[in-house]
Amino acid sequence: EWASSVAESVEIDIRPTSLTPWLQLRQERQGHAEVLRCVQEYGLVPIERLSVPTPISGAVGQFRSSGPNTFGASTDLEALQSWLNRYETKPKTLKVYRWAAETYCLYCVLIKKKAMSSMVEQDIQDYRKFLIQPPHDWVAPPYPVSRDSVQWRPFKKSRLSASSVRQALVCIKAMYRAWC
Repeated sequence: EWASSVAESVEIDIRPTSLTPWLQLRQERQGHAEVLRCVQEYGLVPIERLSVPTPISGAVGQFRSSGPNTFGASTDLEALQSWLNRYETKPKTLKVYRWAAETYCLYCVLIKKKAMSSMVEQDIQDYRKFLIQPPHDWVAPPYPVSRDSVQWRPFKKSRLSASSVRQALVCIKAMYRAWC
């Protein structure tokens, strides 16, 4: 508080982080470090190369049906791949759906450390915030990178537009609807 009033009285701008309590900054940095550790452990890779730890594979997801499913999938990743296979004859749709589903899957596994079939409403709201401004290490370099490259990242921009966020959430909703 006092720093803001002093800055105003002498007419200088100060960075918002200068006004943030040090404990809050420390917690935010530790949270970012945890994300980086998780990415290093499991790898920020395209879904075709993703290895999901068994406890969060969705084999026993919180909302997973215990009966047979129309995809014949035993994990969330298998269900996601089967859902995407429906769109093989529609390349533009497949591209949009794959990006949305892949990014969401990576978010679930690497950030939330949960199966997609265990995500709750608050997790989806958190994902919406994540989409608006993803971590810098989730953004690809400014030049073309193949899906096989270690430099591959799910985002091309460091900020998504409101319409892109909305489109991603519509795709995720369609995926969940197909899973039911």
